[in-house]
Amino acid sequence: MKKKLTGFFADFHIKLLCFLFAVATVFILSYGIQSKRVITLPLEVVMPVGYRATSYIPDSADVIIQGTEDRIYMVNAEKFSVMADFSGVDRTGVSAVPVTINYEGTEDSLNFSAITIYSVPSRIRVYFEAL
Repeated sequence: MKKKLTGFFADFHIKLLCFLFAVATVFILSYGIQSKRVITLPLEVVMPVGYRATSYIPDSADVIIQGTEDRIYMVNAEKFSVMADFSGVDRTGVSAVPVTINYEGTEDSLNFSAITIYSVPSRIRVYFEAL
């Protein structure tokens, strides 16, 4: 038994270096071939009742689809919409909400585990005053 353990740990630093090189190669190959597709969409903003916005509200947001090139171009850009919902604002001051991405197509046609979808900006900050 002792001879088997000695054989396993012989040249252990070389074995560890080869293992780390293999992991780095897999990481570089799987993430190095990733592409990005940028879709600029109009931003739908839901305003609060009894308040008005006094700061700039962007009129569009970019939806970024990241993945392999064959996957990201299977996504139908016309099925996406982006929204910022400020309807929960109940005080004067700065309010921030996340930009929500909606996909109106069937999720069966896409493998969402193989692509990443996010928006830029991811949050909208607006200053509201009471009417």
